[in-house]
Amino acid sequence: MSDDLEQQQRRLRLKKAIKDLSAMKGMGTELVTVIVPPDRMIHDVRQHLGQEAGQAANIKSKSTKKHVTDAIESAISTLNRYKTPGTGGIAIFVGHVIVGNNKTRLTSTVVDDPPEPFPSFRYRCDSTFEISQLEEMLIDRTSYGLFVIDRSEAAYGLASGKRLHCQEHITSLVPSKHGRGGAIGPEV
Repeated sequence: MSDDLEQQQRRLRLKKAIKDLSAMKGMGTELVTVIVPPDRMIHDVRQHLGQEAGQAANIKSKSTKKHVTDAIESAISTLNRYKTPGTGGIAIFVGHVIVGNNKTRLTSTVVDDPPEPFPSFRYRCDSTFEISQLEEMLIDRTSYGLFVIDRSEAAYGLASGKRLHCQEHITSLVPSKHGRGGAIGPEV
């Protein structure tokens, strides 16, 4: 029972993180998303981010170059705190977020206890954070079988999350035993 409660708490924390991350916007491609699955080595990811920092030196805009470099360096320093990605993996969202009046501030969010393991490695610089893998974890994967039976019809299908899939719709050609309206029997 405690495992189920812990899983619900993880899902709740993830839901709050997704809400916060989806509201954040950057100027240009200044927001960096790094998702490390459990089977990827932290050393390899740090090396990849080092190469990306070298590529960021080629950005023409000085402010964008500085913001992207700051974000990548912050992601590397965050990764330095971990020896392994753990059983679920690590997601790091870092970058200069717009706070108003053409001003930005560096923000960092780390998800290191996801309800499910991250399926693949992801590195992306954009004006929004890449949260599709996080949103996938919140989808309810339980399925229910549905049977709907009416007088001359029947249908069965599956309901999973917000999706409803009708497998088959059957109609009966057996005639009804009753006539339409009126009393049955002799008239008085």
